[in-house]
Amino acid sequence: MNNPAILYNGSVVTTPRDNQVIYSRTISKPAVSAILDVCRIHHRPVLAYICRPQRILGSDSLEEVYGWTHSWRPETEFNGLSVNWQSNWRYVASTAPTAVLV
Repeated sequence: MNNPAILYNGSVVTTPRDNQVIYSRTISKPAVSAILDVCRIHHRPVLAYICRPQRILGSDSLEEVYGWTHSWRPETEFNGLSVNWQSNWRYVASTAPTAVLV
């Protein structure tokens, strides 16, 4: 079977058997910057997940996770992924994220 797999709450859809990404949508960098501004002011942590479609079914890491917080910075997030904690509240990754968790 090659039924589509829906990932990241619908922002990435793949067909696993033939290794095709049939849909991918990201959150714009200006939108991420606005989220970071609000969360910085209200002292809320933020995680931004970058999904690289070419890596989804390959051997490289599927995700990169960037994080911002005013307090505790664990090495991994709740899925066990390493977090790239940022020292300033700016989005610096070259690729827009597929998910943002506040």
